[in-house]
Amino acid sequence: RSHRANISDRHASHFIMRKASSFMCVLVVLLSGGAEALRPSAADRIVFAAGLIGLPQLVVSNWGDCRRFDEIYANGQELCETMWGGTANGQAFEYTTDEENAYTMWWFENENPNNLITQRLGKTVPNTCELQYFHKADPSPEGPGFTECHPWHEASCCHDATTDTPEQLRDSYGAGYEWDRCGPISQACERFFVMEACMYECSPNAGLYRRFSDAQVTACAEAGYVNVNYELYAGFPQSVTAGGVLYNCTGDENKWEMYKMPIKASFCDSWFRACAEDLFCGTGDFFSCATTYHQELAFNASQSPPPPPPISDGDDSIPGWAVAVIIIGGVFLLILCIFSMIMVRKERTGEPIFTPMNGTSEKRKTATQASADGVGMQHASGV
Repeated sequence: RSHRANISDRHASHFIMRKASSFMCVLVVLLSGGAEALRPSAADRIVFAAGLIGLPQLVVSNWGDCRRFDEIYANGQELCETMWGGTANGQAFEYTTDEENAYTMWWFENENPNNLITQRLGKTVPNTCELQYFHKADPSPEGPGFTECHPWHEASCCHDATTDTPEQLRDSYGAGYEWDRCGPISQACERFFVMEACMYECSPNAGLYRRFSDAQVTACAEAGYVNVNYELYAGFPQSVTAGGVLYNCTGDENKWEMYKMPIKASFCDSWFRACAEDLFCGTGDFFSCATTYHQELAFNASQSPPPPPPISDGDDSIPGWAVAVIIIGGVFLLILCIFSMIMVRKERTGEPIFTPMNGTSEKRKTATQASADGVGMQHASGV
């Protein structure tokens, strides 16, 4: 009976410990969930931090004018002839089906195939860099580190410092001119933008298609007809005669813009196919996209910044220290829960973590034996 009682006591102990372990585990889950529910979101923390340090909370535009390429352009021809200026401002490239007399924006051979196209068109391959923005004055070789725009390494109008990565090429012209302004684009699509940027920056042949000559830029500037915001002014074009030559000043004369460079139709079609499902902005014209971008920035800047959000919004919020206490308490209870489960497992296998001390065990054994001897003597004397 004593043995059964010991077994019953042990089962009761196991039962209590299991219940306690289960209760603590449930409590840990509830506390952790409560702390998670009370934790502010990342956006809330950013807005709150901006309010604390006094930063204006600018409206972040979602660029509602963004659309898929195949919704902006019907085909590769519209892409190539619209993306840099369109027909209104003077297109940079001309979609050309006669590919024997059209340029490509990329190649992998040692000899530049575009030099042969220039000769077929009755022109001379330039020994100067006619486009002027980040360009060199004259084409020259680049070193072994010139990798992003590598086809032009033997005779390049660009510096490695301005073309060393796709990010450098994308960001060179300032905010609003990024090709991924509507969000990340596919790698296949981005490669075509890199090819175009390298061709524009590095190719001496691109200078043959500069829109305005130095003479026209100088004549119109001296007449006071150069204005970067020409679309806001009426009265253009204006006729100017300089050196016996008549120029029609449009108000946007510059030394960097291209006009109707013939591009292989197959290259434009491949570009359209690669980017069809990616997003681009507005009417698909880089210049109008940039105009829209800066108009939105100006509008946002004109708005009064809203007041910073309150630290507490009523009874459903708790101070930060309380959240910390809950989290720390939850971690402690989790550790205790795990320890209790280990104890139960050890008890079941007959290897308890806590065992009686030897001295106490011997005393209990001696006392039990003495009690048994006493009972035996009483029975003997009774007989």
